[in-house]
Amino acid sequence: MYPQKSFKKFSIYWFSQTLSEIGGAVNIFAITIWLTQVMYNDPSDRTMLAFAIGANTVVYNAAYVLSQPLVGIWTDRLDRKKILLFCNYVGGLLTLILFFLMFTETLKSLIILLIYSALLGILRSFIISSFTASYIMIVPEKHLSRANGMTQTSFSLSKVIAPTIATFLISIPAFMDTYIISFQGEEQAISLAILLDGVTFIISAVILGFLYIPSPSENNKKLRKKSIGFIKEMKSGLSYFNRPLLWLLGLIAVGNLLLSVVTTLYPLVLKYSLNGELQSNGLDFDTGLAIITTLSSIGGLCGGLVMTLFGGLKKNRIYGVIIPLILAGVFEISFGFSDNIYISGIIGGLIFFMLPITTAHSSTIWQLVTPKEVQGRVFSVRRFVAQITLPLNGVLAGWIGSSFDPAKAITILGVIFTVLSVTQLFNRQLLSVENSKVTNQNLSLQKRDNYDGSI
Repeated sequence: MYPQKSFKKFSIYWFSQTLSEIGGAVNIFAITIWLTQVMYNDPSDRTMLAFAIGANTVVYNAAYVLSQPLVGIWTDRLDRKKILLFCNYVGGLLTLILFFLMFTETLKSLIILLIYSALLGILRSFIISSFTASYIMIVPEKHLSRANGMTQTSFSLSKVIAPTIATFLISIPAFMDTYIISFQGEEQAISLAILLDGVTFIISAVILGFLYIPSPSENNKKLRKKSIGFIKEMKSGLSYFNRPLLWLLGLIAVGNLLLSVVTTLYPLVLKYSLNGELQSNGLDFDTGLAIITTLSSIGGLCGGLVMTLFGGLKKNRIYGVIIPLILAGVFEISFGFSDNIYISGIIGGLIFFMLPITTAHSSTIWQLVTPKEVQGRVFSVRRFVAQITLPLNGVLAGWIGSSFDPAKAITILGVIFTVLSVTQLFNRQLLSVENSKVTNQNLSLQKRDNYDGSI
């Protein structure tokens, strides 16, 4: 039996991971500054700089997304607390090594940075998988939407405050050089932001050490002793996707593609559609991009806070998925018509205000209809399918940017997604998703392999 669920315990659990999430966002920002200001600072390195920033992003995201199916299996097999402790301590150790290399100015190879990013992407995959699969065993059902909203708030908050924290930390050596100790070069200053991430990893692990985090394996000891193999266990996870869940997953995946492309096209919209507006307001490109991205991030943060404070719908949660997506599509349409930088930023904020609401309700539905014993693998496959479309937005954005007016293209994509979302209000299978409790549909697979039912 699992211990009594407690929202208070979850809040401590959430706080520990929020610290790590903020540290990770500061780390990513600082690495970008290091690549720009240290590694490839010379104007002649422009091509290599673009490659390095792109490669670092691709390697991290690819490691995170592609590892999801295998990570989910381990999440169901092993003790989730041990997974979280291991990943946080190893992440802290790797980040402290990176800090040491930067501080001593001995980090001279892009390959080392890419290996670090790949390892960090895999560790984050384990952390997110263990974290989200534990909700249903920690949080009372009435608070699930609120808990998912808190997680979305963490993601948005980290993006909003990370640049400020990183900039502050990087500026500290200027003060310390005068009054306390001497720092040599910008690289040592940047390393302080990296150090913060390493410290938050360790603090998160220490907090987790005092918490009880249940695992399905505790109630099923056969889990650790018997396996049907990774490939068959991955198929096992896929077999839990009934038609209503597949509709839900497909809608979210398409939303990830057609809505996230807006942020990818921000620079092109500013450069080609809002350039005159920027000049008339005396703003340069960098300031305009900062305005629009900051307002968008604030919108996402506010959406997460709304879910945290009000907890979302307690029934018919599918409407908490569809209606915000419809509104996001409408706002995407209006974004393409905007000719004012501030209005564009506000509209971008409204788009991203809707996404945490959608995600929180969607996550709650999955947690309620999926057996807790297989949530690790099922949720990992779900994230893999939903997020594999995210890299495609770069391809879509590149094609749009080279062939069409970016603002008009965004409006067309908004129309397509709005129509698609509205039609889902008449999709009976999708609307019944909360009543489609998932059963063990892979029973025949298990019998063929003499599998005894333990997951």
